[in-house]
Amino acid sequence: MMYSAKKFNLLAQTVKLAIIFMLIAVFAIPTPSSADLANEFALETDYLDVKSPIVLEFDTPIKWNPDEDLYPAAPNESMKNHPGISLIEDDTGELVSISMEIDSDNPYKLIITPDEGEHWKSNRYYTLSITEPIVLDLSDNEVFTHESYGFGTYSLSFTELMFAEIEADHPDSDDTKTKVEELIEDFSPRNIKVTAPLRYIKEVEVIHKVEEVTDDTTISSSITNVDTIIDTKGIENGEIDRIVVNVFKPGETADDAATLIDTKSFETLSADNKLYDVGFTKLPDHEKYDVEVILYGENDYELEKRVVQVPVNKDKPVVNKKRFSSAGKSYSLYDLMEKPKNLQTLLEQNSMDELKVQVVHP
Repeated sequence: MMYSAKKFNLLAQTVKLAIIFMLIAVFAIPTPSSADLANEFALETDYLDVKSPIVLEFDTPIKWNPDEDLYPAAPNESMKNHPGISLIEDDTGELVSISMEIDSDNPYKLIITPDEGEHWKSNRYYTLSITEPIVLDLSDNEVFTHESYGFGTYSLSFTELMFAEIEADHPDSDDTKTKVEELIEDFSPRNIKVTAPLRYIKEVEVIHKVEEVTDDTTISSSITNVDTIIDTKGIENGEIDRIVVNVFKPGETADDAATLIDTKSFETLSADNKLYDVGFTKLPDHEKYDVEVILYGENDYELEKRVVQVPVNKDKPVVNKKRFSSAGKSYSLYDLMEKPKNLQTLLEQNSMDELKVQVVHP
């Protein structure tokens, strides 16, 4: 049976990751002991998922402090102006309105969430400060005061998770470890989430009309039309800020850099408009070129990229309307270890750099 180089490389990559996952399953360091003051789960990490609560887990059941100045009127009351706790976005200094509750199924846990079902903002750092004994153990003893916890809502790529090396914790050690080894020290595979990117580009179509020349006289220049059809949900939810269309001449070999021929962009988008069309002139008639459509989000973050390869023979429209069954789906590392087929699907439809990794609380 013959395999293409692409399929062979994908198979090799999948097998390599499957072996890594098996090693994780066998040698994973146990999760932190609940004997600590607070199990800093989802805290002191740069990679908290925006939908994850902050959870402090104690070594004893807890209750609200009955002091009327500290006791919340209800478990889910807003704590924005509470004297004993504050949550601040580091960059802006903005005070974030939060709610707290003691887990009714597990009274060892204090759960903190943004108010009104909101999420933490992506790519931010936060500091949670607890300055008063807002909770006590069942014998009315204080369990903490004057504690401060920091966390970020950034993400790792799957490539960084599995292969990026970092220095060991000990300053005199030359040893290194991977990011996955670092995360496994604090989070179980069930609490490390791998998410495929959302896909908003539904179709890209390129039509190229070759230049017409008669008796050495140019009747019409070459004209190229590029249609991009997107899912307008990306505009409605504020994910997509602008659309850029680049035209490249590919390198002669795989090692040669591509040459930018032309570029155009859409800076003003409307949720009522799913079609964004743009024209180019004088693109190569008798050479192949690539049309690249990129969707950018906040702070020029690249949300999605689609490339259409236009061949030398341009007598027919070239259409790319690839569908991604994995778009927006999330799996825990445990899920991917248990069902390698899900891992293979992720790698078939997404590059490892596109897959986002964060930690969550179950």
